[in-house]
Amino acid sequence: MATIKYPHLFEPITLSGTYFRNRIFSSPTGWEDMDRNCIPSRDAVAYYERKAKGGCASVTLGELVVDSKIGKSGMRHIPLDDPWATYPLFRITNAVKAQGANVSAELAHAGLYASRLSGKTGEESRGLAYGPVDMEKDGRIIIGMSEEMIWETIEKFANAAAFAKYCGFSMVTVHAAHGWLISQFISPYINTRKDKWGGSIENRARFAVEICKAIRKNVVLNFLLNFVFLVLKFLREDMIWIRVLDLPGKLTGIVIF
Repeated sequence: MATIKYPHLFEPITLSGTYFRNRIFSSPTGWEDMDRNCIPSRDAVAYYERKAKGGCASVTLGELVVDSKIGKSGMRHIPLDDPWATYPLFRITNAVKAQGANVSAELAHAGLYASRLSGKTGEESRGLAYGPVDMEKDGRIIIGMSEEMIWETIEKFANAAAFAKYCGFSMVTVHAAHGWLISQFISPYINTRKDKWGGSIENRARFAVEICKAIRKNVVLNFLLNFVFLVLKFLREDMIWIRVLDLPGKLTGIVIF
């Protein structure tokens, strides 16, 4: 008789009061067909709805930007700071939930990779970009974020989470992987700041922790916060990083994948 490698995969689970019909969470994916204001078309509804029909417990809309002015890495990212996105997002969340799945919004900010046409096609870069420190990247001048800008960005993540909840999302996924802004702060190679936002892993993780705390204050406790980060580049320190997120009393209601 064959042994099932993941015996609980198709069993339901409840996390902080949110019911999932199984343990299958679809990876975040974006949608390219949208208007000039980055509002998704009705075809996007069918795309995400099809994932829910396929049996996923959770469907995630990928790379919804928290700051449409300085947080977009390309031309097609749904802005969570634009009220015009409300009803198009409602159509998607309603369709997904009607199929029995939860729906998550991935909160993203490109940081030093923002305000460019495309980093993959060789097109000329344009616009200002901000990161943890002053630096040059691919011929572009990156401006280090001030203390005030850091706190403003933290607030933008929190406001984006509240907006996502208003638009019918069941949860949010904080994008702290793949070189975007949060991972730039975590990285010891990029973040060489000498203040409380740089240096030790606790300091470099402060930006992420404050984002999670601000989101948690802005939404009810049973609104799940999923935190995704990449361990490949700094595996040794990431074990400390996980402990930073898990310090007693620091955060509650966080799911780490």
